[in-house]
Amino acid sequence: MAFLKVLAGSAPGQIIELTEPQTVVGRHPDCQIVLDNAAVSRHHAQILESHGRFYLEDLRSRNGTFVNDSQVLQRRELNSRDRIDICEIILEFYEDHPHDTPEDDFELGPASDLSEDVCSTRVGQEIMVEKTDSQDRVEGSSILSSIEMSDSSSESYRLDVNTEAKLKAVLDISRALTGVLDVNEALNKTMECLFQIFPQADEGFAMLIDPDSGRPVVRAIRTRDKNQEGRISRTVLEHALSQKTAILTANVKADERFNSSESIAGTRIRSLVCLPLLDQDGRSLGALQIAAYSVIRSFHPDDLELLTAIAGQAALAIENAFLHQQLISQRDLQRDLEYAHQIQISFLPSTRPETKGYDFSDFYESAQSVGGDYFDYILLPRQRWAFTIADVAGKGVPAALLMARLYSAARYHLLTTDNVARALEGLNGELASGGMGHRFVTCVLAVINPETHKIKLANAGHLPPLIRKTDGTVQPLSRNDSGLPLGLEPDYHYKQTEFSLEPGETLLLFTDGATEASNSENEIFGLKRLTESVAQGPPEADRLIRHVLDDVEQFAGEETNRDDVCLVAVHRHQNNS
Repeated sequence: MAFLKVLAGSAPGQIIELTEPQTVVGRHPDCQIVLDNAAVSRHHAQILESHGRFYLEDLRSRNGTFVNDSQVLQRRELNSRDRIDICEIILEFYEDHPHDTPEDDFELGPASDLSEDVCSTRVGQEIMVEKTDSQDRVEGSSILSSIEMSDSSSESYRLDVNTEAKLKAVLDISRALTGVLDVNEALNKTMECLFQIFPQADEGFAMLIDPDSGRPVVRAIRTRDKNQEGRISRTVLEHALSQKTAILTANVKADERFNSSESIAGTRIRSLVCLPLLDQDGRSLGALQIAAYSVIRSFHPDDLELLTAIAGQAALAIENAFLHQQLISQRDLQRDLEYAHQIQISFLPSTRPETKGYDFSDFYESAQSVGGDYFDYILLPRQRWAFTIADVAGKGVPAALLMARLYSAARYHLLTTDNVARALEGLNGELASGGMGHRFVTCVLAVINPETHKIKLANAGHLPPLIRKTDGTVQPLSRNDSGLPLGLEPDYHYKQTEFSLEPGETLLLFTDGATEASNSENEIFGLKRLTESVAQGPPEADRLIRHVLDDVEQFAGEETNRDDVCLVAVHRHQNNS
């Protein structure tokens, strides 16, 4: 077992157990450990467990992560009593025989997994119900009883006849369904209990509404005689589901209400009970139907009251099983998204260019677990550096997949030509012919030669980069030379712009996540505020990015990012000529 102890922060002394293979620490509510501090990044760092060892990794946080006063620059193994410093929040790591106890997975078993006395040949059959006016009252009908199950008054079921037996039956089925987290198991246990409680029952069906077709589908069948194939009354079923009414008929064949239904003709059924299964909001989950062949041993009105109570227990168990399955699916999806996030982070550069007279800095944060913003540094022949930034239309997994493709394609085209416009055209042709649908990408490719201080740049529909001059003035770069976004026209020709980065000047590339950040009044930060922030900020690349991000966060307040945020800055030192 391993855990963290809070030494300094909002809850000193608090102990946090590390029970998962991955524990993300950050400001965002979806983190396993949430630190309520504006200086903490949304996803700041993570602790990973592997084969009994624990490792700390910084997730490209803005203010860094430190262990024992040493900054974490790559994955670092944790030892007991290590002190972790995250923006003045100090955690102490303790380790004592760590082990992983994954939760048991509960999956829906096959519908045919039934006991040997069940006719499983029709399990999975979709029932076509007739939308008839089944409310018409026919004189002489043999319906003995019905209960409006959607009526809130029916929550207190009458148990005035043979009270002890009924209470015992309800307790038995409640006990049998306790802890059942599989839908098929809940249905089969319900049918088994019904046949134990009602010895007159000869056949029974459990049906659930298919969410796609909206029709009931047989999920469990039980019969006394395994050679007998039962039949379902579609008319009775439709009435029970549409009216949310439990129905008892003493003699189906003599019941003028349903005697026109072909599903009844020729059957051995003499007495039938059909009950809708309703969730806690009164929506139909499905239905139960049990039938007796003997007129002498038929169902009675007090049986319907007991069956209604049992149906309530079964519906609760089924709803809980559905909710559990949704929780498992969401957990698996979240796990996949976290894994995808780690893969996406691995595409981004882990180090920045180191070249005399220049410093580079960057920031990346996705609005969701994965995003569509992208940047990269690529070392080219003759010690030149290419740096890129791009924004894929849309967010989430589709945008992230296209970003991954863009990563490799951009590197290839930049390494095979000296002209950034031609590289952009090759990248555009590849993406436009790659079946992206209606998606497109805005992108800037740039190459800097530290010897000549020249920068060659081409823009595909992206926001114009900003140049901060030594006097603090800010100018957009090559606004008129921007071309179409990538992926729209495969044969489009782009322009290359060439300029010198003078001593003390800084070039800033950014995506619209910064300019479109909004506050509680739904105002956006905008290009004007961004330009003012760059003008008022320090010239050094890292300090300038921190200054811009602070201004954006102060403007947005408690509002979360709606879009991915990415910035890349290149600064030429003042004393470099």
